[in-house]
Amino acid sequence: MKATMQKAITAILASAVVCFFIGSVSYAGTIKVGLDTSQLIGGSFSIIFDLIGGDTLGDNTLTIRNLSFGGGAPIGNSSLIGGASGDLSTSISLTDAEFLNSFYEGFIPGTLLSFDLDLTTNFVTGETPDRFALYILDDATGLPIPTTDTLASAFLVIDLESFPVIQTFGSDSPDY
Repeated sequence: MKATMQKAITAILASAVVCFFIGSVSYAGTIKVGLDTSQLIGGSFSIIFDLIGGDTLGDNTLTIRNLSFGGGAPIGNSSLIGGASGDLSTSISLTDAEFLNSFYEGFIPGTLLSFDLDLTTNFVTGETPDRFALYILDDATGLPIPTTDTLASAFLVIDLESFPVIQTFGSDSPDY
């Protein structure tokens, strides 16, 4: 048994050394997301999930599942770009097959938009990480709801680095 344990430890150390020299690190996990959408009730909105391919690996995957609308519901058909598939009534998958991988679909807001986000973070040290973002589009204006994200009005941004870097933003508009 001692020899078997020694081989296992050697294999683990060898794997760690290979990862160190290649400079590639990965993580897989689930993030639970909840967004209060009660201020949106009565309006027409769309949800956008984007995955921007930032590094040269092209091998990250996100799955959005267990979507709940807190009394609301998805409406219409989904629009897909690049490595996007699925719909709001089942689940959505985004892979960084292209630079822009995007999912878009309308929904009737309820009190809370919630979902589980399964993700990988295959990342090459020194490169720009892939980035996931969540936007809500006001169908009346055709624009994203303004948020405190000064770059793009996202509610959620996750940089898929060795361990995900998560940023959340609130609406900064009195209309929402």
